[in-house]
Amino acid sequence: MLPGTEKRQEVTTEGGLDVAGQRDKMRDACKRLADAGIQVSLFIDADEEQIKAAAEVGAPFIEIHTGCYADAKTDAEQAQELARIAKAATFAASLGLKVNAGHRSDLSQRESHCRHP
Repeated sequence: MLPGTEKRQEVTTEGGLDVAGQRDKMRDACKRLADAGIQVSLFIDADEEQIKAAAEVGAPFIEIHTGCYADAKTDAEQAQELARIAKAATFAASLGLKVNAGHRSDLSQRESHCRHP
């Protein structure tokens, strides 16, 4: 699930779902989709509160928003964002979530993604 675009000129999402702020709605949506045989993945930011909430509402998968990584201007900023994403992915995996990451990254950045389990 992705957040809806909030700005008319917005072509793509600028951040992840607020699962923590919408636990009841998300739990209901995840259950209805799972009951229909649809695998659920929630698109969220690399934030522990959002990751915990995703696990609590029953989502088996998350996709971590990598927009900040894609927008990083320097190698140091990129390394910092990648470390933050990797830490979030490790935390999510410790809760039993399966993790994907992506959004607005390009091919030159994909090699760095692939080095992280």
